[in-house]
Amino acid sequence: MAVLLGQIHTQTQEDRFMKTLSNKIAIVVGASSGIDHATAKLFAAEDASVIVAARRQVELDTLVSEIGEAGGDTVALAGDVKNESHANDLVALALTQYGGLDIAFNKVGTLGAIGPPTCP
Repeated sequence: MAVLLGQIHTQTQEDRFMKTLSNKIAIVVGASSGIDHATAKLFAAEDASVIVAARRQVELDTLVSEIGEAGGDTVALAGDVKNESHANDLVALALTQYGGLDIAFNKVGTLGAIGPPTCP
């Protein structure tokens, strides 16, 4: 049984063979609430290993527990994705923890002026 988006889902034998994200590694930023939170749960329910990121550690810890209780594999790294080093740390975590990265769900917004790109 898994909790997905606040609903109880009883896994059937058919479900076990229909996991679309099996053996995939995903990063979901902004995962402490909202659509990103739901996306992290959905990716985990579809059998992805998920790295969740947001600024609020307590909410991330709760999410990691919820996903783990539902049988998912997840790890959290709190920080601000506006900081390029945090983004680099997320990718490094994916590589060291899971050996790769297949999906980066980067739906976050910021307020303020747009600066020049940091890559040449």
